[in-house]
Amino acid sequence: MPCELCEVVLADPIEETVDYLVVMCPRCEMPILIWNAHNVPMDKLDKMTISSGIERAGQQVYGSGMYDIESAPCVPGDHFHIHARPRQIALDIGNRGEMIK
Repeated sequence: MPCELCEVVLADPIEETVDYLVVMCPRCEMPILIWNAHNVPMDKLDKMTISSGIERAGQQVYGSGMYDIESAPCVPGDHFHIHARPRQIALDIGNRGEMIK
């Protein structure tokens, strides 16, 4: 069974590095950072890399202070992935995800 998050790699990237890809999520049309590796434990440096990458995408798409970062390491796929959501949507979904900003 193909990995749905690996298939997102075909989208036009907002940012792409050796470690991750940031694209507009095909499900919610919001920026999503997808860690490239499957099932890899992340260290502190990886988490800092992820945080700065999704922060840049949030600022680029929504503007400074107009977004929140929501952790979403869940189905589909076994990649860590995280969304930047406009502030009001992040507030509306409340406890469906762990807010990290």
